[in-house]
Amino acid sequence: MVFHTVTMIATLADGAAQATIQVQCALQQATDPWWRWLLPTVVQTAVSLLSVVAGVAIAVWSFRRNRKTEHEQWIRDQKRSDWKQLLKAVAEFGMIVPAVSKIEVDYIQVAEGLISAIQRVEEAYANCLFLEDFLKNERNRDLILAFLQHSTDVASKILSPDHRIRLSRTDQDKLDVSNERSDLSLALRNDYVNFMQTLRSEAHRDIGTAEGISGNTI
Repeated sequence: MVFHTVTMIATLADGAAQATIQVQCALQQATDPWWRWLLPTVVQTAVSLLSVVAGVAIAVWSFRRNRKTEHEQWIRDQKRSDWKQLLKAVAEFGMIVPAVSKIEVDYIQVAEGLISAIQRVEEAYANCLFLEDFLKNERNRDLILAFLQHSTDVASKILSPDHRIRLSRTDQDKLDVSNERSDLSLALRNDYVNFMQTLRSEAHRDIGTAEGISGNTI
């Protein structure tokens, strides 16, 4: 009987102690500011949001960077195509104008070839829409126009009535005309070589390729 009484007293005492602790915790929570228990939740939410925002920002930046890189590569490809078209047209002069003076050269055929080559260069020049940086430079435009004018003058001189008339006269006249045509051809050949080198150099600078560029391979 005494044992049961002691047990009951101990149980009541333990329950009273636990109730006291719960009351103290409740009082402590009631006395703490509201933001103290809310702060961990806010911090956790803010960290999560920052992580999401950072991830989205990185994705957007990467997307824009890739788009910019792809666009720049597309521009380079278009420039490369335009340069190839222009250089290919100019390279025809190298096949038309003889590199050395030859008596047996058919200069009438040379002059007719020059006229066709001039037309192809003019067409290529007009269609080079992505060479704006090069063509808007007055010096570059003058360079192209000067070469085309020189080629036109040579063709016109070879096909001129004066040459035809003199070729029908004495052998000396024929020799003089042949020498004049040879000199015209060689002068144009030198002009062509310098002009092509300048164009290749400009193409190399414009596209920024290490291997350079030519009329046959780009």
